[in-house]
Amino acid sequence: MDIEELVGKKNSNLVSIDGSLVHQDILSDWVALKDSAKKSGFELAIVSSFRSFDRQLQIWNDKVSGKRPVLDSCGVKLDISLLSDDDLLFSILKWSAIPGTSRHHWGTDLDVYDKSAVNIEYDVKLTDDEVLNEGVFSPLHDWLDNEIKNKKSFNFFRPFERKEMVPYSAFKKPPMISDERWHISHKTTSSFYSREINESKLHHFFTNQNDILLKDLILKNFENIYENFIKVSLL
Repeated sequence: MDIEELVGKKNSNLVSIDGSLVHQDILSDWVALKDSAKKSGFELAIVSSFRSFDRQLQIWNDKVSGKRPVLDSCGVKLDISLLSDDDLLFSILKWSAIPGTSRHHWGTDLDVYDKSAVNIEYDVKLTDDEVLNEGVFSPLHDWLDNEIKNKKSFNFFRPFERKEMVPYSAFKKPPMISDERWHISHKTTSSFYSREINESKLHHFFTNQNDILLKDLILKNFENIYENFIKVSLL
């Protein structure tokens, strides 16, 4: 597979549905999942789908430079002026992928919500408060859990279920990657991309990307980052 296709520099497989760009091979299963959700009383909708490398780069650099909030594991905004560069790097990685490593680059992964549960002015935040316990979108995700468990989710699954990370030193474990309950992926299609990813291929790619803030620190910690924040979300 062309590296530029893998890292979101280009994507020749995109089609539009309901104002979102998705991989053409997930379209029929997405429509089937939406129809199934409707029968159960939910209006399944997309918040975020395909995201280009350049878009992920903007998100990443905005967080490093303080233009966007950086959150802790509980979703509380951090004062990044108090963080070392290392702490800033790993704090951002809890919620945001390094440009070129996001599953959204493939068009196979979607952030979803129940459109019928809120009014048209509601700003979907994609936080745990929305999808857990009494959250406004919890009923939808409880239903999705059941559909996935019973293999009735039309090939969609959750790639970011909470996992313990590999220790990155003898004395300390890295932060856990965040459990994004709103994020679903089309297993059959995304597997074509995830099988192409390896540490050396990505490391080589990043050595030539001079626009990514904290690049030198990313390369210094790349083995760690690959094991704990990239590899753990692959099939």
